[in-house]
Amino acid sequence: MYNLYASKDDNLLLQTIEENKAELNSIIKAINDEEKSNSAIEEINHKQEVITNLVSAWPSMTIKEKQQALRICIDRIVLNNNEVNIEYTFN
Repeated sequence: MYNLYASKDDNLLLQTIEENKAELNSIIKAINDEEKSNSAIEEINHKQEVITNLVSAWPSMTIKEKQQALRICIDRIVLNNNEVNIEYTFN
């Protein structure tokens, strides 16, 4: 189709095609970025839901269940002089 409308001396159609390709690539990148953002938001919402459920279940949990929940949530605890830093697994 390009050959039908383009002449050897006129690159306007070819330039238009290249501009459209660039715009399409930009749109594809924006869609991919939005999908990544939505995935992150869904993951955050899921973690908030799990934490909310854990808070409501905490009073009825056994000591062993509480320990297991803490082991899942906490990556490590760092002690520096009088300071305690808790590093969570879901940061």
